[in-house]
Amino acid sequence: MTPLARRVGLIRDSARGGIGLSWKVCGATPLLADKTVRSTLEFGQKISDLWRVPIYCTNELAAHNSLAIDDESFREQDRWNTGTLTPVVATTAGGLGLAVGGNIEAARRAVEVVPKSAVQRLYLSFYTSYGGDFQGGEREARESLSLTPSPEGYLALAEAQVGQGQLSQAAETYKTLEKVSAVGASMAAAGLADIDLYEGRFTEAMRRLEQGAAADVTAKMRENAADKLTTLGYVQLLRGERGAAVAAADKALAADSQSVKIRFLAAKIFAEAGQAAKAQKLATGLASELQAEPQAHGKIIAADLAVKRGDPREAIKTLTEANNLLDTWIGHLELGRAYLEAGLSVEADSEFDRCIKRRGEALELFMDNVPAYGYFPLVYYYQGRVREGLKSAGFAESYRNYLSIRGPAGEDPLLPEIRHRLGQ
Repeated sequence: MTPLARRVGLIRDSARGGIGLSWKVCGATPLLADKTVRSTLEFGQKISDLWRVPIYCTNELAAHNSLAIDDESFREQDRWNTGTLTPVVATTAGGLGLAVGGNIEAARRAVEVVPKSAVQRLYLSFYTSYGGDFQGGEREARESLSLTPSPEGYLALAEAQVGQGQLSQAAETYKTLEKVSAVGASMAAAGLADIDLYEGRFTEAMRRLEQGAAADVTAKMRENAADKLTTLGYVQLLRGERGAAVAAADKALAADSQSVKIRFLAAKIFAEAGQAAKAQKLATGLASELQAEPQAHGKIIAADLAVKRGDPREAIKTLTEANNLLDTWIGHLELGRAYLEAGLSVEADSEFDRCIKRRGEALELFMDNVPAYGYFPLVYYYQGRVREGLKSAGFAESYRNYLSIRGPAGEDPLLPEIRHRLGQ
């Protein structure tokens, strides 16, 4: 168990032992104990503020009536030591997608009890944005910043602005974050690169990511460097630079070979770049772990490899299993792509529509303070492909949505194809 996981355990044990309560816990709600709700939350809040973690629980605890903590979710001791916190995510058996609503309600109740807590306002902001209410996320981020300015508060504000399409405002917020601290500068570099990626300024995104990763290595923030290197590899794939993408993924693994996220994203790069053996090795390692998260991500990689082998129906089966293990935004994106490859257009359209409705979850694919909205625009391209195949009159709108985002930069290799499909 990592230091942060132990801190969350301390909150639980201190509150339970100090007040002598028998917890009555509902899925993804704050710690509740009948008539002592207010004193319990206020006590927990004091410890929560001290340790800078939230007072939420997961709903995977019926057997032992205690917090079920996924150790991988709290691997962030380096970020902790440098002043960055990662929200504790309330999970469900269905995964993050099904947990968002519960997290929002949990955070809202906590704010009602301790309205002057910047930490609880911050979590409410994050979860509200994840749920697609970007205006609400912005409002709570500003409230959090007004109480106690923090790097995470500026990140929450910028992400809410991105979700609303206020990209220039988000860039300004990231530039403010740059000046807060070294950690803030690292977060801002990732955020600004994410905006560049979203808008198709691939060259500028690569520059920011390369420089940011180098700065992170110098500052001994290797996990941050690995995050940037996997994003760099993704950008290079979009540019058709497979060799460079593989090299970036290799560097990411060299910086952080233990993180489920880094292994998953590196494996996706390897699979897309035709490095099947390297992708399979990582997928096998993920699938062999006990927790649902790495198992689900291992299945997603296995499905990517099945599509590459020309077996999209096997990919559909595997992705369905993955999404049943852990309901993730990227799992539905990949399932839509597999349906598209299999010629199952109606099913593919449903998955891409789901991704658009749940676009708040694309702000951070892993809810780990790393912006990832640059993954979202491709949904419009795939939706256009599907609807064109269905001979739907609305297919052009999907393509135009993509062009409106990435067309002005003029760098995306997909632009000529999309314009051709539109008859331009």
